Amino acid sequence: MKKRKKSQNEAGQFTLTDEEVAKLIDCASTNRNRLIVKTLVKTGLRRAELCGLDTQDLQPDRGRIIVRHGKGDKRRFVPIPDSLAAELRAFVERRVNGPLFRSQREGRLVPRTINHIIKAAADIAKITNPNPDRKQIGPHLLRHTFSRHYLRDGGRLHILSQILGHANIAITHAVYGTASEDEIQEEYRKVVE
Repeated sequence: MKKRKKSQNEAGQFTLTDEEVAKLIDCASTNRNRLIVKTLVKTGLRRAELCGLDTQDLQPDRGRIIVRHGKGDKRRFVPIPDSLAAELRAFVERRVNGPLFRSQREGRLVPRTINHIIKAAADIAKITNPNPDRKQIGPHLLRHTFSRHYLRDGGRLHILSQILGHANIAITHAVYGTASEDEIQEEYRKVVE
């Protein structure tokens, strides 16, 4: 019997806890890797977007990153917290141009490297994917985690749609517009118990 493929909405239900996120960041092997994980968790960027960032795309004084080549080659601004802006500024302090996150050979990172960085940090942190259909933690789980935490903390769906670079809000609503399993359980306990 064929296994039913999960819908986008179901995939968006799975996230890491705040404690797991902190542990994942702490367990990244280098300062660069820690900043990569932290940037993904704090912005919801896609891994290809992260790989495509250049030093001039960082605007720490304005608290944002410019994504010049998002999905569909769309350009957008993505807010970043002041603490991350300061860390990224210090990270690229003397560099004027080139990739924001460089490979060991000083070139641009490839998406597969991002996967490896996240998997290695998750292995050290002993964090498993909350999705029973997935074995490893990857960048897209961090995007889902960012999105769910953003909404949980009071962010609005239409702003999240713009941050994520979705073509329209219907996509964002389909994935994140419904309560997660944890939110349903928590709400139920508040009301019934």
